Amino acid sequence: MPQMGGELLAERFHAAYPLTRVLFVSGHAESEGFRTGVLGKGNELIEKPFSPEALARKVRDALDALDTMPA
Repeated sequence: MPQMGGELLAERFHAAYPLTRVLFVSGHAESEGFRTGVLGKGNELIEKPFSPEALARKVRDALDALDTMPA
């Protein structure tokens, strides 16, 4: 994204909608800081390349996790 990175967008989105889950799609998510920082906040990651089935599983996992989040 030309104006900001996904991490910053997720932070801003979470500030406005704290219970929202974010699914990051990346081919370059090897950074330990990324994995512990952004993903440690309940977000999910799927790495490219991925199949439609893998994407569907990740989305389903993120939606199911909403049922276990405190209100």
